[in-house]
Amino acid sequence: MSLLLAAELSGQRVLAIGGGRVAERRLLRLLALVPEVRVVIVAPRLTPTLHRTATVHGWDWRARAVAEDDLDERWSLVLVNVDDVELDRTLCATARARMLWVASANGFGNVRLVAVRAIGPLRLAVDTGGRSPSLARALADRLGEMVVRWLDPVRLQRYESSGWPREADAVEQELNEWPT
Repeated sequence: MSLLLAAELSGQRVLAIGGGRVAERRLLRLLALVPEVRVVIVAPRLTPTLHRTATVHGWDWRARAVAEDDLDERWSLVLVNVDDVELDRTLCATARARMLWVASANGFGNVRLVAVRAIGPLRLAVDTGGRSPSLARALADRLGEMVVRWLDPVRLQRYESSGWPREADAVEQELNEWPT
């Protein structure tokens, strides 16, 4: 059983190992949710899109193969995005032994990146336990569309100006106004 947590990564250091399509997808998603994240990428090559993104955002690219001592630094999150399953397993085991949060594209980490849909300050998260990230993304998008229809710009502005409902009764009253 897992627990969904929201990690505050603004201004935090994230190590991304690998520079291919999976790294690109994961880092672009991270950037969309946390624009102030500080990323270090260790990879011999980057996709053109990832190279442009790293340049524009001032991310550090260490253009070489990963070394075990890359995990010696203080990282808020490590993203392992490599095709080599044994390398992935070894990197994750090392990161875990160093008490780092590590997400693996092959499922060897101690955290997973879940599908997230951001709507203003709201974050809708869907997790399939790593079984179907595509389904999780589709569900998060569909739920997001439903919430956007209910949380129209007028209601969102009201929440932003006068405060979000916090008390159980106020939340229940708001939810009763959802379209069925």
